[in-house]
Amino acid sequence: MSPEAIQLTRARYFGLITFQDRQVGRLLQFLDDNDLAENTIVLFTADHGELAGDFGCFFQANFLNGSVRVPMILRAPGQAPAGLASHQLVGLQDVLPTVASLAGVPLGREVDGVDLTAYMSGGEVRPFYVSQCLDAPNQGYMLFDGQYKYIYCQADGVQELYDLLADPQELTNLAGEPAHQARLVDRRRQLIGWCREHGDESMLDGDDLAVSRPDPNAPSPPMQQFLGWRHY
Repeated sequence: MSPEAIQLTRARYFGLITFQDRQVGRLLQFLDDNDLAENTIVLFTADHGELAGDFGCFFQANFLNGSVRVPMILRAPGQAPAGLASHQLVGLQDVLPTVASLAGVPLGREVDGVDLTAYMSGGEVRPFYVSQCLDAPNQGYMLFDGQYKYIYCQADGVQELYDLLADPQELTNLAGEPAHQARLVDRRRQLIGWCREHGDESMLDGDDLAVSRPDPNAPSPPMQQFLGWRHY
C-alpha cells in the first residue's frame, strides 16, 4: 500500500475509535443520570489491537505492541478512584474472575485468570505475562515481564527480544546480541516451564521448544500474503 493509502486507512480507523469513545461516554452518562452507576460494573477491553500499517502490517499479525497491547478500563462501585492508571500485566483471562468477584458470584472451580480487585491498591498481579496464537506447527508465544518482551515462533524457531523501556517502538531485535544471550536463555527456559505447566506438549520437543520447518514450496495462506514481512 502507498503511504497515502496507509494514511487514509489510519484516519478511518482513528475515526472509528473516536466514534466508539463517544458512544461509551453516552453510556456512562446515562448510568450517572439515572442513578445506576453505583450498581453497575463497566469493563472496556478488546481481544487484539490493529497494527494499522506499522512495519507494513495490518490486523493482529504478530506480538508487536500494536497487536497485543489493548486497553482494559474498569469502573466499578467501591473500587479504585477514577483516573488511576496501572502498568500491571493483565489480560482477558482476568475478566471472568474479576467481574465474578465484583458481583459476588463464586466461580465454583479454579480458572487461569486473576481477580484484579485484590490488586487495586497495589501489588504485583503476575511476574510475567504469556500470550499464545495459532496452532502447531505454527504456534507463536510471547513472554513479557514489563520491560523485556521475548517472542518465539515454532515455524523455523524464530526468536525475538525487545527492551521496551529503551526501545518502545520495537525496532531492535536483541536476540542475536551477545550481551543479551543470558537473558534470552532465561526467557526461553521460562517459556518452556510455562508450556509444560499448562500442558502445551505440541510446543515442546523433549526439554526444549519445538521447531517446525515449513515446506518452502507450500503456498502461503491468503492472509499471510498481504499482512507484511513481519508476519511469521
